Amino acid sequence: MKRFSGLLIVALWCVTAFGQTDSVRVIRSVKTNTPVIDGLLEAEWWRVPPSNGFTQREPDEGQPATVKTDVRVMHSDNALYVSFRCYEDDPSLIESKLTKRDMLWASDRVDFWLDTYHDHQNAFYFGTNPHGIKDDGTFYNDMDQEDDWDGYWDVATTSDDSGWVAEFKIPYSTLRFKETEGEQVWGFNAFRNIERNKEWAYWQPVTRDKRERVSEFGHLEGLTGLKPGSGLEIRPYAVANFEEEGHTPLQGQNDWENVGLDVKYRLASNLTLDATLNPDFAQIEADNEVINLSDYPVYLDEKRPFFLEGATLFDTRMELFYSRRVANPRGGAKVTGKVGKSEIAFIAAQNQNEDGELENFGVVRLKQNIMDGSYIGLLLTDKESAAEDYARVWSADTRIKLSDPAVVALHVAQSFKPDLQDDNWAYNFGGSYETDIYSGSFWADGRGANFRANDAGFIGYTDYNRVGSWMQWAPRPEKWGIRKIYHNVNGGLEWQLDNRFREIWWNYNNSFQTMNYMYFGGGISHSDVWRRNYIDENEDELEPWSYDDNFGKFNMENYAGWDYWVWFETDDSKKWAFDIGHSQGDFRDGYEREIWGGIQVRPRSNLTLNFGGELDHVEGVSDIEDGAKTDFIVTRFKTEWYLSLKMFTRLNVQYVHEDGSYYTNALFGYEFAPESFFYLVYDDDRSQLLGWETVNDRKIKMKLSYFMQI
Repeated sequence: MKRFSGLLIVALWCVTAFGQTDSVRVIRSVKTNTPVIDGLLEAEWWRVPPSNGFTQREPDEGQPATVKTDVRVMHSDNALYVSFRCYEDDPSLIESKLTKRDMLWASDRVDFWLDTYHDHQNAFYFGTNPHGIKDDGTFYNDMDQEDDWDGYWDVATTSDDSGWVAEFKIPYSTLRFKETEGEQVWGFNAFRNIERNKEWAYWQPVTRDKRERVSEFGHLEGLTGLKPGSGLEIRPYAVANFEEEGHTPLQGQNDWENVGLDVKYRLASNLTLDATLNPDFAQIEADNEVINLSDYPVYLDEKRPFFLEGATLFDTRMELFYSRRVANPRGGAKVTGKVGKSEIAFIAAQNQNEDGELENFGVVRLKQNIMDGSYIGLLLTDKESAAEDYARVWSADTRIKLSDPAVVALHVAQSFKPDLQDDNWAYNFGGSYETDIYSGSFWADGRGANFRANDAGFIGYTDYNRVGSWMQWAPRPEKWGIRKIYHNVNGGLEWQLDNRFREIWWNYNNSFQTMNYMYFGGGISHSDVWRRNYIDENEDELEPWSYDDNFGKFNMENYAGWDYWVWFETDDSKKWAFDIGHSQGDFRDGYEREIWGGIQVRPRSNLTLNFGGELDHVEGVSDIEDGAKTDFIVTRFKTEWYLSLKMFTRLNVQYVHEDGSYYTNALFGYEFAPESFFYLVYDDDRSQLLGWETVNDRKIKMKLSYFMQI
């Protein structure tokens, strides 16, 4: 561990102070009772002085917004109220889509941010469009965004001859903040997007170099008498399951495991407990099928609400907690929040694996903010099984803000498993500098041969050291039809711990943004790599589809080659949009060609159709069909139809050529009360798109959940 302490000292020694924007705007909140949230600005709002004077970041940085926006803030004992009056010279030019929560692209919209701790690091944000679609999330580490957090709040919108209005109510039970007797000051900023101009305008000016940084917010003052309340939320639910395997009749699969409960409880004004029993995620969209010709498994994004909320607290440079490892949770509990300058998070969950055995997962995360924009942290993970097997990892990390665009970070870790106590270390060190025109980063990382963290994490193979860097130059010519160009150069070198060379690679790519917001680009790369072929004790080669196999003895084969690619996509805010791309190059001892693309059609503001797919053609690769020409094909069709703000449907059909199957996932959802839902879900796989006789497996689920706030 001596190598780690030296890097940590260097990172801390580099710290320098940084300042906030010289001109900080202030908006004051006025005490109120409980206004009706209906999108109409009644007389109570008009006694609050409006704040306006928004400034563009795009397309004309630093210029006043092209139309006026008034923002007002009020507060009661139990909630914060924010209103926007968005003026328009011609309201017929307002663009808005009826779509799902957190998907406000291609719409006029308004947002506001709340730094409730006023720590210049963390914030909540809330937004909507003229249809009243909700968007919310959090910011952390000053500028990192998490859009998976969904809070309980209300919004209403109306439109008239002067433009449109948005009226928000944010209960304090949804937020986290310090309880004080006197007046509180929160960080605050507000935003308006005017879609027809692609105009981004901010209340507190935001530059292209700094982007949305919590440390650059203005101030919200006048907050007194805030009462967070108990913050108890209960969501019981019941599920009816019907399954068909092969060609057997549908069978009901209904017992006590078909009822469950989610609970959220505010332990303190800045500390929250989440618990779940028999969680069900029937409404979650199926994962996309992908073509994977690599030696390693596909990384799957987390989509389950229990694991999504507060997930960023567990983020580290090495992904030591990968929540998809808890594939079939039977129950779990999570505590997240902040005490002073310390952020804390704890999660415990029980999983039932494919063999029916129970596994217990535990993760602890501590972060201590130091100075502005910096922290030190600790992460512990543990997986225990009934067989008295265990897999544990401890790690420490730090992120140091050297100046406004410059950051360095260090992460060190050590794993513990039975009979694997040596060479069980890992490290990751790097830095970055990011502005609108010039950006770059460097990294150095390594892992001992016996470092094991994939039981609870997703870290890949081991036994290596690696260095690399990336540089970007992104000028804005704004002529010849080109708005912005991105030039990227990156490269790296990797070697094993016995000093055997493993890989050297470099890459150049560029992309162009046109004045009418189309994009195109391409690139070229070269690599010289020694591929690992893992073998067992009998010298037989292993199938490398699980990271569990990517340890131990291996043979090595050398491959060197070139890759080339080009791509093009249109503005996806239009009714018709498409993208297409092509790549080709050397692949192991053969050659690979790939083409991908998609078409998006929006015949109405509440209906979206997507068609897409990819074709991968390989030949001469000895370990794929003995070098024969082979095609891998995946196609997708997806439609989303929003009948109203409360009712929607979704259909997703995927075809996988390799196994000759069509996979269907359909969903009907209805919000019959605030945050309370009825879902009807249908899943099947079949060998032909049409014809019930070809269905192999079929599932039908009905789920009812009811939300209560006490």
